[in-house]
Amino acid sequence: MSNVPLKLSNRVSKAIQAKSQSYHPEIMNKLKELQNGEGYYSEFCGWYDYPSKVAIQASEDWQSQIESIGVDYDSLVLIGVGGSFLGAKALYELFAEQTNKEMFFAGWHLSGLELSRLFSKIQNKKPLLVFISKSGTTIEPALHFRNLYEWMRFKFKDEAPKRVIAVTDKEKGALRGFCNRLGIQSYVVPDDIGGRYSVFSPVGMIPLLCSGAPIEPLLSGADLFYEQLRSGLNTNLLKEYVGIRRALWDQGRKTECMLYNEPAFEFFAGWWQQLFGESEGKDHKGILPISSSITRDLHSMGQFFQQGTPVYFETFVTFKNSLDNLPFIEKCSDFEDGYDGLIGKKIDYINHLATEATMKAHHENGDVPIMHFELDSLSLESAGYFMSFFKVAAALSAGLFEVNPFDQPGVEFYKAHMKDKL
Repeated sequence: MSNVPLKLSNRVSKAIQAKSQSYHPEIMNKLKELQNGEGYYSEFCGWYDYPSKVAIQASEDWQSQIESIGVDYDSLVLIGVGGSFLGAKALYELFAEQTNKEMFFAGWHLSGLELSRLFSKIQNKKPLLVFISKSGTTIEPALHFRNLYEWMRFKFKDEAPKRVIAVTDKEKGALRGFCNRLGIQSYVVPDDIGGRYSVFSPVGMIPLLCSGAPIEPLLSGADLFYEQLRSGLNTNLLKEYVGIRRALWDQGRKTECMLYNEPAFEFFAGWWQQLFGESEGKDHKGILPISSSITRDLHSMGQFFQQGTPVYFETFVTFKNSLDNLPFIEKCSDFEDGYDGLIGKKIDYINHLATEATMKAHHENGDVPIMHFELDSLSLESAGYFMSFFKVAAALSAGLFEVNPFDQPGVEFYKAHMKDKL
């Protein structure tokens, strides 16, 4: 994958294009600050170029440590919330067929019903618990871990500690203390990487390795993005995306809707929402990120997208090359639906036609500004590249709004009020 595996086109007005271009010099200045560790980027930027600096070299050690865990397991429960689970879940849902261990998720809610359903799913399994938390005291994952670990102790007796892997602070916190007391296998959350930027660190990579997913192509794609950024090959992509977003915000388009036509992309879009929402949404600024699935949501939200309040713009994500083994449309005897002319065509072909029709309708009939990302393929390499692109884009875009991309004071307020109520 030597060329840029990502293309960006747009359907916006000439006025928006001109306004976007006026931001390009400032975007490039922010990029230099990011690369030099200046201004807002003077701390918590260990994620920048992390694949080549750390992850690619460390991945073999991570793999060998997991292989030597010493217990037989057929699944894992990832316990985490926010950036501690969204990246791994996004990649697992996209590439589940490339894993050999089923991954379940806990710690991202406070629903007793949902937790009961999880216990029903794993009662006949032999899982690992992968607990990801910088402190170990965030309420959702902490409470779920308590119940899950006690269940493990009841079922696996003295083997229970061997069935826990932690990703946490190097020296302090409740989870670090637990690991030290029981000899739990653990990995470190880097001090200079915040949760929503941590997908290529042990936070995202350890659960994927436990599931049997190959992370080498993912890290290779991520590394390629930074390699091309250093050479200037993909800076135009960043300038166009960040600049158009800001120009549309200036015009009153305060919401960005990511539309995707692969249902498995849903949690990638969720990861993207946290990345931009927490990076930009401060001081009453920022673009609200939402997402929508094609064609499902065309039958519920399509009307609003075309003729509702014009406060949003759309960013489509599609994949140029589909997989070879996808189903074709079959002949169906005695069923007269008028679609016999499509016999022998891939369903994926119809999916792409529906996406093109949606873009045309929303832009030409609904006057919705549109950007369109097209990736070469739905692959681990492309996902690594795309995630790296969005992390840099989010950091630069927050910088344009003159807010710190790496804090989340509003979340801290929620936690403080929650502690008061407890």
